[in-house]
Amino acid sequence: MEYKLSLEETFVAVLETVDGLSGRVCPIQDIQKSTGPLAVFEQQEESEDNAIDGRTGLCTAMYKVHAMHGTYTKMRLLAEQIKKAIQSLRQHMEAPLYIEEVTITMASPDIYEDRVRLFRRTYKVTIQYQIKEEM
Repeated sequence: MEYKLSLEETFVAVLETVDGLSGRVCPIQDIQKSTGPLAVFEQQEESEDNAIDGRTGLCTAMYKVHAMHGTYTKMRLLAEQIKKAIQSLRQHMEAPLYIEEVTITMASPDIYEDRVRLFRRTYKVTIQYQIKEEM
């Protein structure tokens, strides 16, 4: 049987296509690098719609993604590249995962993180997708 990526694995793989982010994308609970560039994500919610006769396979996942870099200019450029990469998820139609819609909004003002000495921009990402079981 052919291995299929989960939504989170697909999400990370897309983020790692951004220049400089290969091996530098991690969940917020697993930050091990303290220098930029860095993409840190946290899953906020995931749910599936149900119908009277059971599961529909229609799902929504919400993430926060933090673009982090050592200078404000580099962080802004990285954030824009990350945003474009996330938008490219709309073209993902590999069974059993079909991404229907991706919405990206800025979640908070840009800040400087004193503890790690990196600038940060945070996006809220909502992904609506379908899981189609193979027959």
